[in-house]
Formats: sequence, structure tokens, C-alpha cells
Amino acid sequence: MSTTILSSPTRTAPWGRAARRPLYVRPVLLATDGTNTAGAAVRFAAVLARRRQAEPHVLTVLPPPALLDAPGDAARREGRLRDVRQQLLALGGAGGAGARWPVGVEVGSPVAAIGRAVSSQGAGSIVIGLRPHGTLDRLFRDETALLVMRNAAVPVLAVTPALADLPRRVVAAVDFSRASLDAVRAALSVVGDGGTLFLAHVQPEIDFAPEAAEEYGAMYTQGVSSAFARLERQLDVPAGVSVEPVLLRGTATGELRALADRVGADLIALGSQSHAPARLSLGGVTQALAREGRVSLLVVPPTVHTEPRATADARPS
Repeated sequence: MSTTILSSPTRTAPWGRAARRPLYVRPVLLATDGTNTAGAAVRFAAVLARRRQAEPHVLTVLPPPALLDAPGDAARREGRLRDVRQQLLALGGAGGAGARWPVGVEVGSPVAAIGRAVSSQGAGSIVIGLRPHGTLDRLFRDETALLVMRNAAVPVLAVTPALADLPRRVVAAVDFSRASLDAVRAALSVVGDGGTLFLAHVQPEIDFAPEAAEEYGAMYTQGVSSAFARLERQLDVPAGVSVEPVLLRGTATGELRALADRVGADLIALGSQSHAPARLSLGGVTQALAREGRVSLLVVPPTVHTEPRATADARPS
């Protein structure tokens, strides 16, 4: 288990206006149930509205009623709508700006309802609350944020209470695939002014004979350094924002978690690769980090193409 900083922090010229808002050129969908658990997501949506001019559409989803309670469905809807509007008024920014956000109420599966809302509203990203999930949550399938991350066709920002503003220190998991490149670009669109983006690649553990391990390690580090250099040439980094490539050695989940702790990261960005081979997929990493609920997550599906398309995949040479 070790960490290598592969180059000095990078700074480049400012972005153009269009390149600075790839997640917000379409509406942001804020998912909330009106409870304290969703308060962090509402506060963060207010930050996006204020700092990135991205006022959200709000969705709240009620569970299906028991058959005998069906006649009271209208009252349930009104009660939930009242709770959500009070939450938006209290947490939705200066002057109660959240009270102006449009709110939709649906009944059914939260994951399915969120998917329908993304499609019908043309949403470009989802903001949802994130909390730790234990064994009972998994037993009763109460893992809405994780299920949304797995199924969403747009980036998902899963927010913990610790994230009260745009993140200043962001760790982006990089395996040099299209999905991780999209995640890096999405992360750059939310990092706060003067922040730092850590590009973290985890070297896979391979059991070599001692005489071969040193040679392999040197060759791998050289290849990853070249791949990082190619990746950085494809990025437009805001003035004042630093980019630090980091090579980690160990297990992906443990090393990303440890790096986030060391640098005080308030967001981890990952590319979702649900169709990738198991050895390359970050699905297990995302699941573990989401269930811990310690750090906010930005999960980007591989079909999302943020500013501009890369000319070629950057892979270790």
C-alpha cells in the first residue's frame, strides 16, 4: 500500500463559459422526501442554483398506499407536498429561493419515478441525499441513493451533510476509460474556486516473484505517468484550480477511502461502468462508498459526454 504523486499541481487557462457548466446545461433534478435525511441534498441544490445558475426541479415520491388506504391518497400527497415546500423554504437559499422551485409528487418506486422524471424533464443531473446504510437497510432494500446511482442515465450527486458548499478537494477515480474521463470532467464542473482535483489511479495488485516485481512497478509507473499526461492535455481546468495525479497501490475501495481521508476530500467522483468487465468496473467501489455514506459521491454513467470529446482513450503505455 503506497501513494505516489506523479507530477506537480497543474493550472491552465480559464474555461470558456459553456465548458464550465456541462452538468447544468439541462435542468437539475432534486430528489427529496421532505425529511432531515434529504436536507443536505436541498442545501447543495441551493448552492448550485446560486453559484452555477442551475435552479432545480424537485421530485418527491410516496410509497404506494395499502389497498384500504387508497381513498386517502390525495391527503397523503398534500401532506408530503406541504412538508417538501417547508423544507425548500427553510433550506433553499437566501430569501427562501427554494420556495420558487417547481415540485412534483409521485406515488410508486423512487428509482422508477426518478428515472421517468429525468426523461420527461430532460434533466442533466440528479441531486439526492446520502446517508450510511447498514444491514437492515439492505435487508429491506432501503438504499434509494445507491439504486439511483446504479440505474441513472445522467450524473448523480449523492450528498452527505458534510458538503455545505461546492467541494474544494475532490478525488476522481481514474482508470483511463471513457467513463472515468467523463467523471473527471464532471468533477471539474463542480469543484469550487481555488480547489484541488486529485486524479487517483489504483494500480492493480499482481503477485509477481520478487525479482520481477520491481521491474513491473517501474514500467507500470512510467506507463501511468504517460497516460496521466495525455489525460491532462484533454482537460480544461479553471484558473486557480489545481490538478494532482496520484498513483495508489492496494485495493481500490480502501485506497480511495484512505486518500480522501488524507487530503480531506469532500467529494469522490467515479465513472459508472455497468457494462465493463468485472476487473475494470467501479461498481463494487461505488457500492461500498455509498453504503458507508462518509463522503459525498458524484457517479457519472459512461454514456454522458461532457465538454469536449476526447480524441482517443488515454491508457497506460
